[in-house]
Amino acid sequence: MSIGVYDGHGGPETSRFMNENLFPNLKKFAYEDQEMSASVIKKAFLATEEEFLSVVRDQWRICPQIASVGTCCLVGVICNGLVYVANAGDSRVVLGRTERGVRGVSAI
Repeated sequence: MSIGVYDGHGGPETSRFMNENLFPNLKKFAYEDQEMSASVIKKAFLATEEEFLSVVRDQWRICPQIASVGTCCLVGVICNGLVYVANAGDSRVVLGRTERGVRGVSAI
């Protein structure tokens, strides 16, 4: 199971691109490495960034505004009982859990 949250700035283009391309890259690298790992997630982020930079280079002359957009990104992946959390930009994740007999959520 995986989830991504994107917070675009300057326009929606980068967030949309991340939404459409990060998880396919994540699946590709996990398949190639035959596992989920921090290394796989890092490869997926780097590949997605490089692909977006290629889009910016290709569209620069007709849409220079594309070079001024960006996104923060939070990603969570649950695989084989482990939770992987990654971010790009200034967004952060706080994990919590409910404990029996205790009201509220405790931070992990």
